[in-house]
Amino acid sequence: MFIGYPLGAVVGGAITAALIGYGWRNLFLGAGAVTLLLVPIAYFLRETLYMPDAPIDSQANLPRSSLMALFTEGRSWITIAASLAIFCLLLVTYLLNSWTPVIAAKSGFNRRRLLGAECC
Repeated sequence: MFIGYPLGAVVGGAITAALIGYGWRNLFLGAGAVTLLLVPIAYFLRETLYMPDAPIDSQANLPRSSLMALFTEGRSWITIAASLAIFCLLLVTYLLNSWTPVIAAKSGFNRRRLLGAECC
């Protein structure tokens, strides 16, 4: 989840840079075709796994508030540590996405050379 957006941006940018020579309209047609091909696949994916061996009454003993359940039965320190770790991952992802272009430009990288295009 934390690297999906940046990875998609990098892969999408690389594919766009490679295919821009065929015209920008073809990029939109290609993206639309891929999206339409993925719709039937997404239709057959399930949100949760079906577990026929799981007891039906296992859901009955859960507390009403799932947020409070994270802090009961000795899970408070694990919940706080996991929340802090996720926050740090999000912070690092944000900082890398925000500051990498600035650091690259200050280090002397040429924007036209990085993009591989003479138009920008």
